[in-house]
Amino acid sequence: MNKYRALFVEDDADIQHYLMEILKDYFFDVLSASNGVEALEIFNNNKIDVLITDISMPKMNGLELITNLKVNNPNLPVIVMSAYSDTEYFTKAISLGIDGYILKPIDMMQLDCLLNKVIERLNDHDANIKNSKLLNEYKDTIDISTIISKTDLNGKITYVNDAFIQLTGYSKDELIGSYHKIVRHPDTSDAVFKDMWTTILNKKIWKGLVKNKKKNNDLYWVDITIKPILDEYNNIVEFIAIRTDVTVEVEYKLKLEQTVAQKVELLRQKDKILEHQSKLAAMGDMIDAIAHQWKQPINVIKLNTDMLGYDYKDGILDDRVLETFQNSVYFQINHMVETLEEFRSFLRPNKSTKEFTVVDTINSALLLIKDELIKNNIDIKLEVLDDIIIDGIENEFIHVVLNIINNSKDAFIEKNIQEKEIKIILKKEQNKRIIMICDNAGGIPSELINKIFEAHITTKDMATGTGIGLYMSKQIIEKIGAKIKVENKNNGACFTISI
Repeated sequence: MNKYRALFVEDDADIQHYLMEILKDYFFDVLSASNGVEALEIFNNNKIDVLITDISMPKMNGLELITNLKVNNPNLPVIVMSAYSDTEYFTKAISLGIDGYILKPIDMMQLDCLLNKVIERLNDHDANIKNSKLLNEYKDTIDISTIISKTDLNGKITYVNDAFIQLTGYSKDELIGSYHKIVRHPDTSDAVFKDMWTTILNKKIWKGLVKNKKKNNDLYWVDITIKPILDEYNNIVEFIAIRTDVTVEVEYKLKLEQTVAQKVELLRQKDKILEHQSKLAAMGDMIDAIAHQWKQPINVIKLNTDMLGYDYKDGILDDRVLETFQNSVYFQINHMVETLEEFRSFLRPNKSTKEFTVVDTINSALLLIKDELIKNNIDIKLEVLDDIIIDGIENEFIHVVLNIINNSKDAFIEKNIQEKEIKIILKKEQNKRIIMICDNAGGIPSELINKIFEAHITTKDMATGTGIGLYMSKQIIEKIGAKIKVENKNNGACFTISI
């Protein structure tokens, strides 16, 4: 059963009683009247959805009743019943916009058809009202959060919603008939709009992020989707643009990018400072190493000079003694020059990368600290299982090797290790080049091993350790696309470089 109410107007009591029972099968409620005046009063006091009326009635006939009701209710469904078949009544009823005309005696099949037709019309009307209301609800919802505009084929604005007006600060009159260049920000390149027009004129959807300006010249960012609207012949009739204000998100992203750039610059400056400190520390180590390397030759030269003086006093200075003295002094001087050249090569700034053989580089590093290793009774074992070649800065790699070995040397001295051994292994495993430097100096404390490559983390006394050596070593190794790690094993620390 539907929800509609019908008003049945009939002056014949028998027909009225008979049809009322039938009409109740079609409508939720049926009201009745015996003439037009009574029917008009009932209509004005009740919600009536359908009028079913006789034409010939006392006081006010059916045609007069319809005429009165149609003034304020032009869409009211009306079915007319009449015993007359003359053209005048029929023509007049049609002109009033009735939905059906039935002659008496009533043909029940015809009545059923007309009633179902009227009910279907009422259902369609209600569905249209419901859909229209829903569409308006949807439109209101979209208008709250979405900025909408429409343009003609030339880009002239034909429609803007309230959100567009509120965002831009322009009035509706200022926008309608204008072009979107009214809100275009000068930072937005012509290429963006060229791409947009090329896309939409090819009947495709264009999407993009655009920077615009308000009437007061404040900038804002919108995420835009523009869709061409096509007619039944697939021709473009207009363009609709849907925008979302993403100013907050974009400004946050830009601010975040700026903050990240500043942080990166600070870290870069920090690394430069640490690198400088590392170089100073390395230079100090090198000066100490030079002193150790030169100490023995200088002592030999001094001893030979003293002996030459004694020989002169004893009167035994001859060509043979002088030649022996010269050979000894020249040998020591050559050794000192070679040592100095090795250190100069190590300390000379060089930022160009090239391929170098790791075993040769390690031997150069060991030559720099040979006297220190001998002085401290440190046994170096170099085990070359595979040739390894690296593309990088050789002096920086030497710095890494020296740093690890010097740390081992300091650990040996601090812990008073008697049998001091450092093993260096070069090998290849699973398509990786491996360099291992391991000692037996007792290992790294467990609370520090996971942080040992961080800046200013040191296992030494603060008076002797800066904590930047291994930090810079890690930076150097990662710069050549390699990794460095450390673990405690075999009663010592084992550093592994994998490339």
